[in-house]
Amino acid sequence: MKRPRSHAFACIAILTAVPVFAQPPTNDDCANAISVGLGDFSFDTTGATTDGPPASCSAMQNDVWFRFIGTCEHARPPLPPPATATVYLNTLTIESSAGDFAVYDAADACPGSIEAACNAPASPEFGSHFNRLIRIGTQDGSTVAGTLSIDCSRPAVFLVHPQGADPGQFNGRLTVIASQGDQVCFDLCGRSPPPGLHKYVQLTIVDGSGGASGTVSIDCASATIDTSAPTFPGSPYNTVDLTDCVGGPPNGLGYSLFQFPPGNVSLSASGNYLGEACWVVSDDACGQFAIDYLNSLWCGPQCFGVPFHTFFQIPSQAATSSTSIWVMDLGADVIIESTNDDCVDAANADVGFLIAAATPYDTSCASSDAPAASCSAMQNGVWFTSVASCTGRMEIATGPDADYAVYAAGVGCTPAAGDEIACNDPFAPVEQGQSYLIRIASDDGAEVEGDLALTCRPLCRDGFPPGSAETVADCGYTPCVTAACESGLCTGQPVLYGDANRDGTVDVFDILCVLDAFAGNFTECPFDAVDLYPCEPDGFDSVDIFDILAVLDAFAGADLCCG
Repeated sequence: MKRPRSHAFACIAILTAVPVFAQPPTNDDCANAISVGLGDFSFDTTGATTDGPPASCSAMQNDVWFRFIGTCEHARPPLPPPATATVYLNTLTIESSAGDFAVYDAADACPGSIEAACNAPASPEFGSHFNRLIRIGTQDGSTVAGTLSIDCSRPAVFLVHPQGADPGQFNGRLTVIASQGDQVCFDLCGRSPPPGLHKYVQLTIVDGSGGASGTVSIDCASATIDTSAPTFPGSPYNTVDLTDCVGGPPNGLGYSLFQFPPGNVSLSASGNYLGEACWVVSDDACGQFAIDYLNSLWCGPQCFGVPFHTFFQIPSQAATSSTSIWVMDLGADVIIESTNDDCVDAANADVGFLIAAATPYDTSCASSDAPAASCSAMQNGVWFTSVASCTGRMEIATGPDADYAVYAAGVGCTPAAGDEIACNDPFAPVEQGQSYLIRIASDDGAEVEGDLALTCRPLCRDGFPPGSAETVADCGYTPCVTAACESGLCTGQPVLYGDANRDGTVDVFDILCVLDAFAGNFTECPFDAVDLYPCEPDGFDSVDIFDILAVLDAFAGADLCCG
């Protein structure tokens, strides 16, 4: 009765002693390598066996396999004649987050013997088509899991702002917003995948291209190579060539960087400083301008005697030779807009008191930034803000092709249609000290330019002569303007400073007028003509010694207020 029981325990013991083996990965063998493209791919060597000889950097035990067949294509620049072939140096970058990895030429039969890289992240070569076997394992056969990353890149030149930025912080195409008349400066930078060794680096940088109007021109005098820069690939033979930077436009600058006696310019994968230059934005420039290292339309094969404008030379197998390769041009786009194109960037426009104050406007770089107004679609306009210098009416005048709208005080950006208080009307109601938004545009978006003339005109009583006590009480006065009342609105005529009797000259009779006023006699000269100082009137009862001194200054040719 006990024997069967012992057999049962024996069976259990035998069953528990048998190990449970993990299933091998589907890509355990080279022949079953998983096809992958660019990107990140997970792997796990649990259950894997060894398929292949040791690699140069590792025994590669218990490995898994991947196959990459793909291209590293980038936008190809136009090739200037007479060159007929383009040489690219592309780098397939392969990295593993765990374990060891080896890369083989996939044209070789499995399990691979033509090793291209081992625990090295990059495999540079000419062309753009790659066929690679990738093997991941470990020195001791231990299990690893992680991520296989595959990317491609090739040498590139790019621009960064020179305000102390590390060139490696940015290596894409740069976008810069500039204004008319600006100077825009960049550091010229280059990057190259490992090993990043180049016998010779040559750059050509030229005037900006494109734009709706005006120019963005290279400043020849600004071209330098700062030998103190920490990322400078130092060599006393690095030069700037200004041969093609005279008599333009168009103009171009050449930078040559190389090592001699024999050596290599070493560029990192993130970027190195290669030089610097500035571009001048013309006063009439508008739109988007492209600043590029490579511009075959501007520069032909005569540039430096070779068909490459911007290129790196990499060492060939022969120690004394090298091969020229194209590089990616990332460049920059400089966008010139009106400085007051947006409501929040409204420019100040002065409002003259009784006499118009003019502010120039130009919508040539403007865009639409507001709803249509009651009198116009108001397309492609510019903005102004104006503070009323009186309570009454603000008179508005522009050129004949421009439309304008005025918006209520304090409405903020961007005003709605209901905030409009005037549209192509000659007058808008205003209160002293309040700020008003004004937009100038056109109904069809056509460019308009001219002067915005603004005059603040208080309300007044008709029927009194210019300079009378009644008119001055309604309209106010200054030493530079004679006030009058026309159709219920104050107006003014400019006068010569110190011309108290309004005869068009400053002479002894004006001095006598001010002396009479000082004595309280205003018979010969109007009230508003004898209060000369300070420039902001201090009242009829305040003709004092300072006004006498002011008329004496005016008699001597000094204009204290109206110049």
